[in-house]
Amino acid sequence: MSASLTVPAVLLDNLYSHAIADTRWPEIGLRDLAANELWQLCYQQCPQYCPRANVECVQHSAWFDARCQELLRRNSNTRFISIGAGLNTRFHRLSQSSDWPRFSWWDLEQAEYSNCKRGLLPAVDNYQLQEYQPDHLAAQLRTIICSADTPVAVLMERPALHFNRAQWDALTLSLQALAVDIEINVMFDYVTALSQAWSRAAKSRAGYARVRFTLAAKPTGGGLAKAQLLERSCLSRGELNRRFLGNLCGVWYAGHWRLSAGSVTS
Repeated sequence: MSASLTVPAVLLDNLYSHAIADTRWPEIGLRDLAANELWQLCYQQCPQYCPRANVECVQHSAWFDARCQELLRRNSNTRFISIGAGLNTRFHRLSQSSDWPRFSWWDLEQAEYSNCKRGLLPAVDNYQLQEYQPDHLAAQLRTIICSADTPVAVLMERPALHFNRAQWDALTLSLQALAVDIEINVMFDYVTALSQAWSRAAKSRAGYARVRFTLAAKPTGGGLAKAQLLERSCLSRGELNRRFLGNLCGVWYAGHWRLSAGSVTS
């Protein structure tokens, strides 16, 4: 790590949370050795920074990890495309859980963070780091996906921090057009509409736009693949509250959609 490399503070809280996850929240079951090493490296550069532990980002990571593992059980050569993940070391966690990783990983990051990640993360054969701009992301994804001969998984955590509604619609329609020729899995998390009016959820959804993210269940144009919802999970903490209040108390949810020409609309 270069002594002149600056690590944005916005990336450090989630990295720290992953580094301490197995001791602070053992019930989640996420042990992140790579995050621990990376945090120690970053902390040497900014020892004055006081990180804030965030259980939500760890809960979300555990869900995404589990869905990725399920895809790898189906096809060990899956091509993953992670968009705007910051210093999440999911690539390393999945690699460490496999005797011989055969999947490929494309890490698409915002320009202001990509240089930092390039200075921190070592280059390996099956990991590619690229910058992206939301308005041009659909074309960039088309290039990456069209060169794949295996199923593709597109991962987006907290997409409303990166995309407005118009950008999201253009992106998902582009993915549905590409999925006519290849299976594409799309995973993302989102806040529920009810949480927007729930005062106790204000801290959890801070900075998150009032945008309802979903995939079009019934494509309106020709040549578009249909979307099948494979998994929808509540990621909010508090099992006791969920038991009695059900979906009313859920702030964060996550969905795993499969796009393919033969999908059954859900």
